Amino acid sequence: MPSPLTLKEDFLTIKFNSFASRGKAVLYAGVDKISNLFNNWVAAIEYAKKHSMFPIQYTEGGLILDATDNERGKTYSGDDYKRVWDRASVKYCLNIEGLVKTFVCGATNRSTFRRKEIHAMIRAKYINDINGQPHEDYVLLRRATLNRLREENKLLPDDKKLSGKERHHMAINAATNDNTDKDETDEAIEEMLMANPHLQAVLSPLLAHRHPH
Repeated sequence: MPSPLTLKEDFLTIKFNSFASRGKAVLYAGVDKISNLFNNWVAAIEYAKKHSMFPIQYTEGGLILDATDNERGKTYSGDDYKRVWDRASVKYCLNIEGLVKTFVCGATNRSTFRRKEIHAMIRAKYINDINGQPHEDYVLLRRATLNRLREENKLLPDDKKLSGKERHHMAINAATNDNTDKDETDEAIEEMLMANPHLQAVLSPLLAHRHPH
């Protein structure tokens, strides 16, 4: 009888197995379980099959994790389950070479994409482009957005000022606001606007940002 899964076992699987996407990475996030409006998982998998691409579960390490994922979902707490895929996703993104295609319209700030994968992609050394745009463009846009938020923050009253972590989070999400698969506003930036209405002038223009193919 196989032994039950443990976090330690999963973390060793992630550490010692490859999550290489062979120059053809696919990321997805943002599923509306009620209306199915943003069923990005289905769209990403179909795209991957059609274009011979490698989402995380097609990699060596991803295949191992995916094979036991039903058991993991039944026995792990929600936080522990998230920790496993967060760690695997970061390794996957840091090791991306070449191009990346994302299906993330509707991804909220709670998603792995917004919390972990974006940050890893910005740090990755060998990504050439994301959704047809040069990787460097994303880095520069993030930097410009962060500088603008920093200047705007100086003008805000103390009780409205954003922390450095909040500004960083906004800038990096705004820079990777792709809207490539649906011409709708980005839900993550809308969340920022709702939570920070005083930043309307800074964040509203970012909703219209598009990355052409």
